[in-house]
Amino acid sequence: MLESVCNLVSYVVPFVFPVLLVYFCYKVGLRIWAFVQTQQVIGDPNEWVVVINNGEHVRSGIGLNFYKMPWDTVAKFPSGVRECQFNAMQVTEEMQGLNVSATLAWTVWRDGDGPFRCYKTMGKNVASSNPREVNDKLIALA
Repeated sequence: MLESVCNLVSYVVPFVFPVLLVYFCYKVGLRIWAFVQTQQVIGDPNEWVVVINNGEHVRSGIGLNFYKMPWDTVAKFPSGVRECQFNAMQVTEEMQGLNVSATLAWTVWRDGDGPFRCYKTMGKNVASSNPREVNDKLIALA
């Protein structure tokens, strides 16, 4: 009986290490795949996705879908047209008061690094549904 158990053990032992190695590699592979999936960035069809690496513009696009590197920074903000209303009081040459009411419609410049410059200038406030600070800056310019 003891001899048959020893024969069985001597037959099974060479297969234990490869099986454990395959199981270990499988578990490590699952962890690596889970990490890679966390690096995927999927932009909605109506939002800008800007990739920044070391303070420099890497790429940008509407609805961009890609895998980012761990050292990249990603900014997302809406791509639609925004509106802000303002009033301006001016005086004419005849010293008459003139009140101008206007609506300013704005959007992000699509060419080149326009989305990156918008994010860099306006900050994270541009991502909100009503970007109050961005509208105030544009009203001051107008």
